[in-house]
Amino acid sequence: MRWYPRDQDPVGPDTFIPIAEDSGQMTQIGNWVMGEVCRQLSQWNELFGEFPIVAVNISTRQLESDEFRLKFQSQLKQYNVPGHVIELELTETAVMNDPEFVMSELNRLNNLGVKISIDDFGTGYSSLDYLRRLPLDFLKIDKSFTQGIGGSANDEELIKLMVTMAHTMELQVIAEGVETSDQVEFLSELGCDLLQGYLLCHPKPAKELIQNLAESFTPPGSLMPGDRPVH
Repeated sequence: MRWYPRDQDPVGPDTFIPIAEDSGQMTQIGNWVMGEVCRQLSQWNELFGEFPIVAVNISTRQLESDEFRLKFQSQLKQYNVPGHVIELELTETAVMNDPEFVMSELNRLNNLGVKISIDDFGTGYSSLDYLRRLPLDFLKIDKSFTQGIGGSANDEELIKLMVTMAHTMELQVIAEGVETSDQVEFLSELGCDLLQGYLLCHPKPAKELIQNLAESFTPPGSLMPGDRPVH
């Protein structure tokens, strides 16, 4: 998301999302975002004959009532989008603010088939007991650790521990902030499941992602670059 004030430079979400949370507008914004995601997924399905998977950051403010979930469920139905092609991401710190309530709401979302991931893992305080009990599918290693590959033995050891822990919990691991081939090699050797970062693709408007998606949806048996899963 970007906010485009009249005659000013775009404002990033790190600036305006906290304001939206404090002013009570987060649910309204979140409902609009999920509607746009479902609409775009429907268009891509018409174009490619298959749904790509889209990950969306959400705030725990959106989970403070059932409004977000009920609206989201209606949007999935409106655009005929299966829940399993959408991944909802929360930070571990956000989850720990009210773990019991968040857990109950995430379970209801998970019942829609939606995938759940912990974002920026390693940068906040989390209880392994709560992580074990949450309906998680993915754990995302924060880019601050990825950037230490090749320069920090401590970061490399921590990444190894996180990958091992996640796989023990039967979670897939996504490494954020991948920018070099050395990082790819290190993470691949560890068995990291998915990679995300500028080495693979910079942020783009939806209409500019068509070529990337076209390469991902190649016919069975093809040796095109899209054959390897990229998150």
